[in-house]
Amino acid sequence: MVACPPRVLTMSRTGNATGYLYPELAPGCTGCTACQQVCPDFVFEVYKYHEPIVSGSDAERMQ
Repeated sequence: MVACPPRVLTMSRTGNATGYLYPELAPGCTGCTACQQVCPDFVFEVYKYHEPIVSGSDAERMQ
């Protein structure tokens, strides 16, 4: 999605139970709120954590 500066937000390739595509967030979100500001459906809540939440593969890259 062009509204995501760190490029960690993508649309799902398969729909949910009602057939709608939904946003998927990969590790690396900076909490910039750009997605929240441009979303016409107001579906985003952005939280900023003191410690970043990373997956196992992200933790390995950071070392």
